[in-house]
Amino acid sequence: MSEESLVRSWSEPPQSQARDVAVGSFLPPSSSDPSFVLYKASPKDTPALRAGNVQPYQFIIPPTWKQLRIANILSGNYCQPKCAEPWVEVKFEDEKQGKIQVVASPLIRLTNKPNATIEDIGSPEKVIASLGPFVTGNTLDPDELIETSVEKIDDLTYYKYVLETPYALTGTHNLAKATAKGNTVVLFVASANDKQWQTSQKNKTCDGAEDTGRLHNGGARRNDGAQQVSSDSHDGKRIYGCDGFV
Repeated sequence: MSEESLVRSWSEPPQSQARDVAVGSFLPPSSSDPSFVLYKASPKDTPALRAGNVQPYQFIIPPTWKQLRIANILSGNYCQPKCAEPWVEVKFEDEKQGKIQVVASPLIRLTNKPNATIEDIGSPEKVIASLGPFVTGNTLDPDELIETSVEKIDDLTYYKYVLETPYALTGTHNLAKATAKGNTVVLFVASANDKQWQTSQKNKTCDGAEDTGRLHNGGARRNDGAQQVSSDSHDGKRIYGCDGFV
C-alpha cells in the first residue's frame, strides 16, 4: 500500500462502517476498567491476521466509539502475506473524541535483518521518520516530534511518541507507540484535533500516566496468545483507553 493510498484513507470519508453502532452495544466491558469495552481482533477481522503476519491483539476503547471498515486496498487484502508497504489493521472513531488506528509495516521496509528488534532498526527518531506519514496521514516535520521515550516490557522494546502536528490529516495531536515482532513493525496511533483533545481532557475519557501503547507477548499476563495495546495521552490524561497488543 502506498503512502498516497494511506493518506487518502484519512482525507476521504470511509466507504462504510464495520458496524454502524457504538461498540458498547456488542463488545463486553473491560475487566480492568468497566467504563470501557474490550475489542479482540481475530483472524476473521483482518487479512494480516488470517495470513499470520500479525498476531491476535486486543485493546479497550470507550463504548461510544464506532469501528470503521477498511477498504481492501488499505487493509493489505490484495498483497498478504507478502505486502511491501504498510497497511491499516483496524480503525475506530468518535466524532467528539478522535480516532485510533493500528498500522502494520513489513519489517523488510525498514531493515534487511530478519526478525529484527525495533532497536536493530534504529533510534526512535529514525523509526518515526520512516513511519511518520502513516501517523499523520501526509508528512511529518522533525519539529513536530515533541517527545520520544523508550519502554521495555517483557522481551519487547517500545518506542513512544508525542507529536504536535498542525497540518496532519489525522489531527493536530498524535500519540503513537511502535514495536517490532517477527516480520512486522506494529504502530498504534491515537489522534485528535484541538476540539476533540479538549473534550477528551474535560470529560476525562481516561485518566492515566503517559503511555501511548503496549504490545507484549501473552506470557504470564495472558494465556491466549493475544497481544495487548494501551494508549494513554500526554499531560496525564488518557484520551483513548486502550489496553492491548500482543
